[in-house]
Amino acid sequence: SKIKSGLMEVDIEEFDVNEKMDCIYNLFKPEAESKNLDFSVKKGMSSDEVIIHTDRSKVSSILSNLVKNAIKYCDKGSVKVGYEIKDNYLEFYVKDTGIGIPIERQKAIFKRFIQADIQDRDARQGAGLGLSIAKAYVKLLGGKIWVESQPEKGATFYFTLPLVANQEEKKVALNEIATNKEVIRVENLKILIAEDDKISELFISKAIKMF
Repeated sequence: SKIKSGLMEVDIEEFDVNEKMDCIYNLFKPEAESKNLDFSVKKGMSSDEVIIHTDRSKVSSILSNLVKNAIKYCDKGSVKVGYEIKDNYLEFYVKDTGIGIPIERQKAIFKRFIQADIQDRDARQGAGLGLSIAKAYVKLLGGKIWVESQPEKGATFYFTLPLVANQEEKKVALNEIATNKEVIRVENLKILIAEDDKISELFISKAIKMF
């Protein structure tokens, strides 16, 4: 209801992607093992390479919905979860070897109360809200979501999140600017910083200290 009415809030904070991937693995491993599925997670970067600024709980909800669906609709084979860096965003994927989704149903499954098979031949427990919520959350976070699938050949769900360079890279950039230009010092200079992003505030604060 909050999503539909536009009242859903976004809480942006620093986000450790690899930590979340570990949590997803530990959370769903028992469920995957109970179905004799090969469950694996692939991390596309080391923990200190980038800092993602996003809504932690919403990313967790997106990944949980996708992984839970993958395990639910996969009776044999594997479920793989991972991500990789592409330009200025991260691309996540959840791949399974399950029943797959017909091409004509691949847009409908992102609507509310809809499952992959409209005739309920392969519909399973659930209200059909998971993917619609995931799509709304991805949009709120500035990304996009889609699926590639064929019946009986599994499905791969993808979604993207914007990427922000880490603080160390900002420090290097600052040092390069400082060494390439003559710094003119002004006595008793007062500067007001108006910034709602904590990392940007810290960066600007450090940058102006040279003056």
